[in-house]
Amino acid sequence: MPTAFFCTDLHGHKDRYRKLWAAAAAERPAAVFLGGDLFPHPMLSGPDVFSSDDFTSGWQILRDDLGEDYPEVFVILGNDDPAVCVDDLLQGQQLGLWRYAHGRHLSWGNYRVLGYNCVPPTPFQLKDWERYDVSRFVDPGCVSPEEANARTGWRHAPSAMRPSRMNSPQRSAMPKCSKRSACSTPRHTIAPWTGQPSTASSSNTPPWPSTSGALPSGISSPQGSPC
Repeated sequence: MPTAFFCTDLHGHKDRYRKLWAAAAAERPAAVFLGGDLFPHPMLSGPDVFSSDDFTSGWQILRDDLGEDYPEVFVILGNDDPAVCVDDLLQGQQLGLWRYAHGRHLSWGNYRVLGYNCVPPTPFQLKDWERYDVSRFVDPGCVSPEEANARTGWRHAPSAMRPSRMNSPQRSAMPKCSKRSACSTPRHTIAPWTGQPSTASSSNTPPWPSTSGALPSGISSPQGSPC
């Protein structure tokens, strides 16, 4: 029965990555799933800021140390990761350090792995991975990709639908996100994932009406849902 780590929202903190790599070296999971928001805010700069080179070299060192015990690593980006990071992830994939899972169906032993970077519109200005997957509405306090682009000129991917503002009655009538409320694992801890699912999905924010963020039947996490 394989064991996997799910880790997300590291945001380029070097101490968090050191803890992840140390845990992987000690516990030797069969796979590591990185669920996005991996890098620092794109406006940060300087010699002490975690870079894509740091990301790559850390996994290279782990692979050199573990040899045949090096885990399968599946990576997606999050809404705080600019799309320019994709080129670096593809280069690391060519080195065999990880597999970039966004928009792909990948195999891990007898399992199928699905990855998805995108999120519904957020209050933040970076819009590279925002899509109208959940509905055509933009929640109160959030900024549509179109509006953010008009304000700042930041890059964002084209959207298929125009947004509408959702009033309070509409919002209160929507189902609540059970996944978010059910997550008992602190966001910056490593959640061991042990079981025998047929499909494992990794997404930065799964749409609330779907089951894409749910654990498959027969699998459980000892520290709660791997949010």
